[in-house]
Amino acid sequence: MRHDRHSTGTRSTSPRAALLYKLTPADTVKLIYGTSFRVPNAYELYYAYSLPVEAGSQITNPDLGHERIRTVETVLEHALGSAGHATFSVFQYDMRGLITQQADEETGALVFRNVAQARATGAEAALERLIGGGARVRASYARQRSHDGNGAAGQFAAPPGQAQRRRAARGQYPARRRSAVHVLAPDRACPHRRLLPGQPDPW
Repeated sequence: MRHDRHSTGTRSTSPRAALLYKLTPADTVKLIYGTSFRVPNAYELYYAYSLPVEAGSQITNPDLGHERIRTVETVLEHALGSAGHATFSVFQYDMRGLITQQADEETGALVFRNVAQARATGAEAALERLIGGGARVRASYARQRSHDGNGAAGQFAAPPGQAQRRRAARGQYPARRRSAVHVLAPDRACPHRRLLPGQPDPW
């Protein structure tokens, strides 16, 4: 459980939980639940300038709230002796209160508001092995579908009906690391994972 108090006077509580069950000496199932948030920055809260509406005026929104995300993931991990392990996971991320800039109904000026939401679901398979001399090799393949709250493509979604796919391979050595990642997805597609605060990036 994490609780934050911000300089703006707002508070946020982010519960996280994980349940592990060992099916066999080599197989483990993990159920993982977590929540996180992003505090609006000073530009989104307080930046304003006055110009003719057609030139793009902007007004402040000191009541702007946090962006929030809820993650649910199920992982099956199989140990390959002492040489490595294989994993398969399915996940779903729900994002709400995403900060979006839009025109104010009364003034026509631009303003940031918590109006957008998005959902991403997908699966990932990965294999990691030690190959001697301290070297480690990891390969993975992930497939994800994402859409906004209306079920349509947006700035955080791939085009309708198109899934985001990612395959990657990495080799790690005691003194250096080499990696190669190939992403098969439009540039505007949302990333495969959105990490929680303090969660290390596996890539």
